[in-house]
Amino acid sequence: MNEDIRPLVSIYVTTHNRKEKLERALNSCFRQSYDNIEIIISDDGSSDNTKTFCESLLEKKINVKYIRSESPKGACHARNVAIEAASGYYITGLDDDDYFKHDRIEKFVNSIDRLNDHSFLYSNYNIGKRSLTRSNRISLKDIIYKNGIGNQIFIEKYKLEHVKGFNSKLPAWQDHELWIRLITEYGSALNVGAFSYFVEESSDSISISSKRIEDASEFFSKHEEIYPEFPIEKINYLNKHQYPMFSYPSFCYIVKDANFNLLSRYLEICMARIKRDILRKIRSS
Repeated sequence: MNEDIRPLVSIYVTTHNRKEKLERALNSCFRQSYDNIEIIISDDGSSDNTKTFCESLLEKKINVKYIRSESPKGACHARNVAIEAASGYYITGLDDDDYFKHDRIEKFVNSIDRLNDHSFLYSNYNIGKRSLTRSNRISLKDIIYKNGIGNQIFIEKYKLEHVKGFNSKLPAWQDHELWIRLITEYGSALNVGAFSYFVEESSDSISISSKRIEDASEFFSKHEEIYPEFPIEKINYLNKHQYPMFSYPSFCYIVKDANFNLLSRYLEICMARIKRDILRKIRSS
């Protein structure tokens, strides 16, 4: 690639029936301090007035592309078709209910030389009124333990194409699974340090359920070389209590290393927390 001082950056925004939130997300793109961008709206079969709104934008903005599926095919499909349509050498994403700080793209572009020895770049997050600081660097050992990156990265388009983008057949954790493949192929990922991505805190987050366990099983089956067979009964039991610490990757990471002393200690901590919370509920009743 010619080292252009101001390379074109593609931003894909996936959406489905959330026109008002989409408008806020797009406005955060239009306000970017780095202006050599193209914005790709990937509409996953919206049935509200999203289409009318987006088509009106095309008449006003020369750097906007609009792609629409006639029927919903899922967020990963929407992301993949947007990536395919992107013209930028670099690419990043935005969910329609989130938004960017005004200098997000500029911060990434200022660090593009770090992509020579890292698979991709990511940032810290703001979730509601809380700031979430990510690790400075994420290796394969880190990413198989948990998704410490979030749901959006900054990367060269060819890398996404090389690993064939998001796996739309997975029912959950598609971003986490893609980060694993990218880090496996291209090395550790780097945090640029900025708090430049705002996530709307939602009350309709997915709760732990039997379906999550089925999703986890399918997730791990895609990476048998990394994750071992794991005792589904124990995970099922622990997750009935809906503790965030009982993540499938952390549990399986311990099992994979056959560190049974650590596994035993892990289960002791889990049970101690369960006992503690039960006692609290009894005392407060």
